[in-house]
Amino acid sequence: MHNLFGDTDSVHVEATPDGRFRLSQPLRGDTVDTVLRFVHFKAEDLLAAYRDKVEAASWLQPVERELYLKELSGGLEGYTYLED
Repeated sequence: MHNLFGDTDSVHVEATPDGRFRLSQPLRGDTVDTVLRFVHFKAEDLLAAYRDKVEAASWLQPVERELYLKELSGGLEGYTYLED
């Protein structure tokens, strides 16, 4: 693992004889889930605990609860570095 954010996306860059560049062998970086497992956490356990807290929050509307859960779930499945 590169650091606490995990490995970054990477690609091999080769200079061609005509002065251009060729990109090859792209590798995806780590997901949040992968990094969490490296430090002995399970994304599904974190999501379940969060779900319990969100469902217990009676002041939240059902649509808000769903949005919060969807946001965390997407974040846990996503790339550890900044994304769009």
